Amino acid sequence: MQPSRFVSTLRLIPVFVLFLTAATWTLVYSASSAVLQPQEIDAPLQKQAEQIKNEGIKLAQSGQLPTALEKFTEALELYRRAHDPKGEAKQTYNIGLVYSNMGQPQNALKYLNQALPLLRKLGDSDYEANTLVNIALIHQEQGDKDLALQFYLQALTSLQNVADRSKEAQILMGVGSLYEATGNFQQALVYLNRALPLWQGLADREKEVVTLEYIALINHTLGDYQQARDFFERSLVLWKALGNRERQAPVLKALAGVQDNLGQYREALALHNQELSLRQELGDRAGQAGALEDLGLFYARLKDRPKSDEYFRLALQLWREERNPGNEANMLLHLGDNAYNEEQYQSALAYYNQALALWQQAKGQAGEARILNKLGSLNDSLGDRQKAALYFKQAKAIWHLLGNQFEEAYTIRKLALIAIEAGDRQQTTDYLNQTIALSQQISNPTFKAYLLALIGLAYSSMEDHRKALEVYQQAHDLHVKINDRSGEALALSNIGFAYEGLGEHEKALDYYRQSLKIYEQLRQFASIEEIKTGVAAQSAETYQRAVLLFSRLGQPSEAFHYTEAARARSFLDQIAVPQFDIRKKADAELLRQEQALAQELRLLDSQHRALLAKGGFSEKNPAADKLGGQIYVKQKEYEALLTRIRLTNNSSEYASLIMIEPLRLAEVQKLLDGATTLLSYYVTPQKTLAFVITRDSFNALELPVSEKTLRAQIAAFRTFDKPDFKSPAPNSRPAGLKELYTALVAPLKQHLKTPVVGIIPNGILHYLPFAALSDESLYFGDEHALFYLPSVSTLPFIQQKRKSDSNRALVMAQSKAVNLPPLLNADQEARSIARLYNTQPLTGAAATESAFRAQSGDYSILHLAAHGQLNSANPLFSRILLGADKQADGSLEVREIYDLALAKTNLVVLSACVTQLGAQSPGDDIIGLNRAFIYAGTPSVVASLWSVDDEATAYLMTAFYTSLRQGMSKAAALQAAQRKTRQRFQHPYYWSAFVLTGDPGTPQLLKRESKKTR
Repeated sequence: MQPSRFVSTLRLIPVFVLFLTAATWTLVYSASSAVLQPQEIDAPLQKQAEQIKNEGIKLAQSGQLPTALEKFTEALELYRRAHDPKGEAKQTYNIGLVYSNMGQPQNALKYLNQALPLLRKLGDSDYEANTLVNIALIHQEQGDKDLALQFYLQALTSLQNVADRSKEAQILMGVGSLYEATGNFQQALVYLNRALPLWQGLADREKEVVTLEYIALINHTLGDYQQARDFFERSLVLWKALGNRERQAPVLKALAGVQDNLGQYREALALHNQELSLRQELGDRAGQAGALEDLGLFYARLKDRPKSDEYFRLALQLWREERNPGNEANMLLHLGDNAYNEEQYQSALAYYNQALALWQQAKGQAGEARILNKLGSLNDSLGDRQKAALYFKQAKAIWHLLGNQFEEAYTIRKLALIAIEAGDRQQTTDYLNQTIALSQQISNPTFKAYLLALIGLAYSSMEDHRKALEVYQQAHDLHVKINDRSGEALALSNIGFAYEGLGEHEKALDYYRQSLKIYEQLRQFASIEEIKTGVAAQSAETYQRAVLLFSRLGQPSEAFHYTEAARARSFLDQIAVPQFDIRKKADAELLRQEQALAQELRLLDSQHRALLAKGGFSEKNPAADKLGGQIYVKQKEYEALLTRIRLTNNSSEYASLIMIEPLRLAEVQKLLDGATTLLSYYVTPQKTLAFVITRDSFNALELPVSEKTLRAQIAAFRTFDKPDFKSPAPNSRPAGLKELYTALVAPLKQHLKTPVVGIIPNGILHYLPFAALSDESLYFGDEHALFYLPSVSTLPFIQQKRKSDSNRALVMAQSKAVNLPPLLNADQEARSIARLYNTQPLTGAAATESAFRAQSGDYSILHLAAHGQLNSANPLFSRILLGADKQADGSLEVREIYDLALAKTNLVVLSACVTQLGAQSPGDDIIGLNRAFIYAGTPSVVASLWSVDDEATAYLMTAFYTSLRQGMSKAAALQAAQRKTRQRFQHPYYWSAFVLTGDPGTPQLLKRESKKTR
């Protein structure tokens, strides 16, 4: 387990000179030959020594070290016999270097230590420094950092009388690197900051920029993210000036991580995308995989699993192609984590086992230990404590062997939690004491704060809330010190949780409010919708804690307000402002890339359809599957490109999109008429809250049904086999609907007295057709005309989109789609509806995407009968399949619907499969067809929750429009249509899939009467 906000760091090669290169031999040769010889030196012997030494240098430069060593040894003996102390000293030095290059450190040290006093006696400070540095390097390579440091510092002293700023700077870098390696980061910064102006004075830009990066990395380790950002930005500017694109990429990576730690999510995402684009341009496949992994981790932190999974899969494919089992295992580990976090334990187990096999094959101990930790957590979640403890103990032994204090402490903490579950308080205390002792040895503040939070959670599990509070406060102080706003918000929430455990409820609420205030600030700074959605997901647990505590304290109106603040906030921000074209003032080059990629996607989709048509809709088609994979990758590229366009958009209009405050209860009640009740649900792991709101009443109830139970019951209902509508069973109500009615509706029934009820679902309830809930005598949809809202706070904006009634309807039916069975009843459905509106439907070849685009803005009602396709991996590409022509490919996608102008539209009906659903975030935002149409201008959308039956749908739609033409409201017309359809198709599969989202409408007769009274 790693801290969720840890930044991938640059891998820097120390820039101090190793003095073990061919250039060193030349240096020795030049220096020695330039020395004036004293009179007592035996000149012939000295000349012979020089000749043999030069032969040795040539041999050394060509890599023939053993032969060179023989020559140097022979030359050394001649220097001694010639009484040449300088020759003897420097030849002794050369022999030491050769031994070092031959991998014989002890022999190297023997000769370098012999050379050192000789050079000192001669007063040759330059070579004395060289010798000291090489001795230091050997000790450093042997792991004796303290001894290496002593020799580096002596080398600096030797250089005081030598005006060699380059060598001084290199040694300062060496000293700084050693202090950094020993954990003395402040001293490391002292020496690195001394080296920096020397490189600047020497105009050595490359060494300057590497020094900047080193300083940035140490500041990051110290948690000084603002300083780290400053130094990384300076290094990026220099690499650009030097034209070194390869070195820009890792700096972009590190800078993205720093911005992430500072809560600057918009900037972090922009940098991640810049890095990915640069790696792609450079053809750096390993770098691309790393950038994709970072994006996967970024979205995992924002709790956007679909995006996170897809980036990890793209990286996984690259690592497989590169034959890198270790990194392949890491991607499988990430995918397993995402599955585990959503309690998909069997899927997580499969990923972990694949990763474990790869690490064992690669003999990677750290990777193996990480997987053992994951398997321990998984088995603990499955209730097998004994097996979990065994895995954790194996992992702990490896981490201890590797000296990884953070991971060892994390693992011991997991063992403490198992001891808590087993009720063994003494063992728990022992484990926690070990964890705390290890945490005190960890210098990285991000790691330490994260670990302290985990220790606090362990104390909370023991109900030792005082201890938990103490540890949470320490974590909070660290987050504040390093300016980690997201971490600070989490710490404040945890402090609130501890106070709640202590029974100090007002203090708990105060900390929850402080935490949520920071999250809201982060969401505002995020600026673009997908990051806002992610921040909302991060804050979901804190909102949940606050809501449950308000409810427990008997403050239901506050509880309701916080549920509104927790849900669908990005969609609320979207519909609250006028439509805005993100391309209006975007970067021209990015727009060109977008157009080219869109064209490429259209071409690939056309080719894909052709392959599917050739194979037939029921046959396997490997070629089509392969091309489908390519399309998937291109769709991800397109989504990333749109994100870049939003991130780099220069328009002040777009950059300053306002954040809408959720409505208070009194504001909501003013919006309601006497015929409408709002029923707002809020699902938590323990229970479900329900808020019943009318114009003049408000009731809040706690329903004793957990999220897990609801998930199981709804899943059971939605996996029913399609029944035979021609011979239905006497009681064709699926199992589970009564239980769901009993849990979600029956306790509220006394408060539901109006004919119209608006449902505000939450979480798993988005998948539930409330009209089909039944007490075995009546369906809920019979008792009330139902409609849905993304949140109560969207109501005023949806009401503003209402238009005056118009009989103009654009009715389209496209019965054919490649690789899908024909919709035999779609054309007849369109003709029946068109007759009701005295218009001609567009069917077959006339029902094209371009016809819809051209005409949709002029009609009050838009009806589309066609195949629908949900793309949960790339939700912007969920689509309605219309006809293709020269202008458009026939695929009307979510991304395109956002750009429609439906100012005259009052109702959109999507008579197709799974058009109500989309990719859902923990913050309850959904990217899908229905919300895209509402954003585009319509106040109401009728769409489906599952793949619907062709014949039953045609029947229901004709009944719906018949009732609508008779003057019923939209909600009442759908209610009547469902009731009529049930007479022929009894099972809820056939009639309850379609739901109305948005404005329920007002009966036309009532509207005419109201006009008369004015």
